[in-house]
Amino acid sequence: MGRALTSKDPAPLSMIETVIILKPQDKWREKKRWYSNILPEFLKPPFRIIWPDRISLEELIEEMDKELSIPGQVNGWTIPVKGRLEMITTGIRTPFWFEGDSKYIC
Repeated sequence: MGRALTSKDPAPLSMIETVIILKPQDKWREKKRWYSNILPEFLKPPFRIIWPDRISLEELIEEMDKELSIPGQVNGWTIPVKGRLEMITTGIRTPFWFEGDSKYIC
């Protein structure tokens, strides 16, 4: 663990940052589709647009969240630069959303 040597770093000492470099999406784990065993490889690209045969980013994040969770810590999956800019501009350390009726929001 460490901390940047700058007074402008908004991250607290308790914050742990891990950078994961992903392979290109075409190298991600395959997901079996109805055409996986039927079509030859050169006919698959048009079908991949509608029925992707690789796991999605959401599925990957869900799996990593299960495997990489640390008790007492919250995982925030974001691009490092985006996360840092959000921390600097808002003061909030994790992206969040609010859903509700707009007439009750002041």
